[in-house]
Amino acid sequence: MRPKKKWGQHFLTRPEIGIQVAEFAAIKSTDTVVEIGAGTGILTEELAKKAKKVVAFEIDTDLIPELRERFSAAPNVEIIVGDFLKVGPERLEKLENFKVVANIPYNLTAPLIFLLLDFIPGMELMVLTIQREVAERLAAKPGTKEYGALTLAVNILARVELVKIIKKGAFRPPPRVESAVIRISPHRKPLLNPAEVRAFSKLVHAVFGQRRKTILNQLAKYLDINKISAGKILAENGIASLRRPETISLEEYVRLLKKLP
Repeated sequence: MRPKKKWGQHFLTRPEIGIQVAEFAAIKSTDTVVEIGAGTGILTEELAKKAKKVVAFEIDTDLIPELRERFSAAPNVEIIVGDFLKVGPERLEKLENFKVVANIPYNLTAPLIFLLLDFIPGMELMVLTIQREVAERLAAKPGTKEYGALTLAVNILARVELVKIIKKGAFRPPPRVESAVIRISPHRKPLLNPAEVRAFSKLVHAVFGQRRKTILNQLAKYLDINKISAGKILAENGIASLRRPETISLEEYVRLLKKLP
């Protein structure tokens, strides 16, 4: 089947990578695994060998006959036709515990990740193949150029690891950029409650609005207070006023949030 540009399709062509991706998820015989974008079924096949149940979503109706034929003898594979963003949430609500393993469209990376994070604690783990640049941002450490609001907004809910780089030639057609596999593991003990998570997201997006500004400038602007007052809040939390937002750790932002007026 010919990949369709409108859905950002890049079909995995190397089965050995499908094996590795499945291994990163540490799938057990009792696991239910959700796959978003089954494509031609290379990854689906590896998941089906290990999992109790594979729920594979595919939006491209032209691929469905091939997929159903390929897995006609696999009773543990369920193929669901439709746009995951539209039909996925209702199905996920019916699953008690599940893992997500998928090669997802690059242009939908952030919406899909945040949608899936809403299903914690039922969603136990994600192993996703995404654009390398985005993977590096999600797994970034403080003090690097990749570290930013996206890093913090995801890491407040889960730990992100970049576990593998995949070259362009592993897909058909080859994407313009390299890909990477990330593993997202929800924190066993939430760092913040849901209301605090929303406030945290607003805070980090605000302070990273102008990366070259100091945390003092950005916090004063966000809280609509003068710099003297903002400086006192930072000092009480052990954060120097002249630090840049990208040098401040997740733990420091959590402490800061809890002390905000």
